[in-house]
Amino acid sequence: MNHYETLGVPKNASRQDIKDAYRRLVRLHHPDANPNDNGVSEALMKQVLTAYATLSDPHKRTRYDADARLESSDAPEADDPARQTPVYANGATGPQSLMGKVRVALGDSSDEFAQKLGLSATVLAGYEARDAMPTSPVQLRTFTHLVEMAAQNLEMAGKSGDAIALRTAFNRKRANRNLFR
Repeated sequence: MNHYETLGVPKNASRQDIKDAYRRLVRLHHPDANPNDNGVSEALMKQVLTAYATLSDPHKRTRYDADARLESSDAPEADDPARQTPVYANGATGPQSLMGKVRVALGDSSDEFAQKLGLSATVLAGYEARDAMPTSPVQLRTFTHLVEMAAQNLEMAGKSGDAIALRTAFNRKRANRNLFR
């Protein structure tokens, strides 16, 4: 579910519409208003707070909209089996992005991996399609940890060359990211 759906507003909603929807949902889902259903209320409140934090800030909203447009054009279509398992020019059938390689080395599905990073599956698909890394410091720290876990899994499976290649690719990508800040 995207942020607009979470708040129940259209993509062209004004800041006031977003604020009104946020306030309405906070009153509805606040854990104090639902004492018998705290777990669900807390989860819904987190989604509402995240959506509001993104859509109420013009810069974050612009970035979110741009990422959503990119993801919708780059994400593989679920009903097209040829796009689910890509075959690359070198004949490889696995993921070519760093994030995809880490996900596969950990044995996670896209949903599981996205959840570990605190991303939606569509945002993860966009990162993989662009061969990008998370921009949030917390998500980047988590991704760094996951890269190391994936490398250790590869080493335990006797694929030390792949583990070295994974760490090297990550360090290069992180160095390039810092270079262009």
